Amino acid sequence: MTRLRPWFILLALGSALHAEPLAPRPLISSTLVQLGDYGLSPTHLRWGEVQLASAAVLVAVALQQEDVTLTQWISTGDARKPWLDRVMPRVSQAGEGWVEASLCAVAWGLGGQRLSDTSAQALQALAIAGVYTQTLKYVAWSNRPSQDLSQHRYFAYDQGSMGMPSGHAFSAFAMAEVYGDEYSRWISYPFALLIAYSRLYNQAHWS
Repeated sequence: MTRLRPWFILLALGSALHAEPLAPRPLISSTLVQLGDYGLSPTHLRWGEVQLASAAVLVAVALQQEDVTLTQWISTGDARKPWLDRVMPRVSQAGEGWVEASLCAVAWGLGGQRLSDTSAQALQALAIAGVYTQTLKYVAWSNRPSQDLSQHRYFAYDQGSMGMPSGHAFSAFAMAEVYGDEYSRWISYPFALLIAYSRLYNQAHWS
């Protein structure tokens, strides 16, 4: 089984660790600048950030060695509960890009100055996350557990679905970082983690 190169993981981590303030309004020009900065962000990591990102990559690679076992346990094993079967699909729906963008747009238009500016940045983050999610999906072209729960395959361009990375998780953590930086990560990150877990539970992505 071909393993995903750690660069994909480092790219996502680097953007969050080396986050810079975005423009106060989601202007196209500002978003395009941020779009380029995001791809270069791993090359701008400071030493402390490199250590943290390296540790995270090692953990992610180690977990990938057991991704089939973990995914089977989450999606079909003892982790399944009747009440979670009802709740997790709704949690995933909350992570849909159009739902997140709609909430950000409402907060941008109706909120006070602080919430408005933060929501504008979140809209930019969602747009950037969407572009990189689709790009990485085409590069990695990973299957989904719902297609074949027995193995996790990358670069299998003959299959009809692209499962890596999770668009729900990518956008959820993009929003969590923006709102968390302004308000509280202790509030925003648990919501992002819940959405990411729901994607595993619903057999849409691997662990």
